[in-house]
Amino acid sequence: MKIQRLVACIFVLLLVSAAWSQNQKKGTQRAVQATVRSSGDSTLDAKISGTVVRIVISAYEIDIGEQGEPPEIRKNNCTYSSYPCSQVSSLRIWVNGANLFVPRSVFAECTDVGNMRLTTVAGFYILTLTGGDASEAYSVKIYFTAHQVKKRVVYDLEANSMCEYTTYLPPTVLE
Repeated sequence: MKIQRLVACIFVLLLVSAAWSQNQKKGTQRAVQATVRSSGDSTLDAKISGTVVRIVISAYEIDIGEQGEPPEIRKNNCTYSSYPCSQVSSLRIWVNGANLFVPRSVFAECTDVGNMRLTTVAGFYILTLTGGDASEAYSVKIYFTAHQVKKRVVYDLEANSMCEYTTYLPPTVLE
């Protein structure tokens, strides 16, 4: 009886392993990532489940002085985790060559972004931007489809908690 259970467990493990391997070959659930430069354009090109996705993030540097304590009154979105600060000025997304409309609120407060990562889950592409450091560390997850940016979720990485959730509606067609 124990041998039959052992054989059954091994058989199930082999089936799961084969299915996982097949999914990896098809490109499903694959993550692609790239470093985000502090100034200029950073590009991530991926082919996930047969779909070509291109992400371009543009950033520029802001002189925030020397490293030390941040000022009492902040005049920008800088996290003071890098000197100079890096501010994202645009985020462009193409899916199979079609340029998606990306609302400015998706990226406007993103500073000191170090990397971007693209995954896919349950019919959504998820672009994760990670930035800041220590108490200012954060990540932004941008959920989109082949046609539209759907939502944005901001996480405080030090507290390991969600702190913002934004839903984007499809654009209204005016006649």
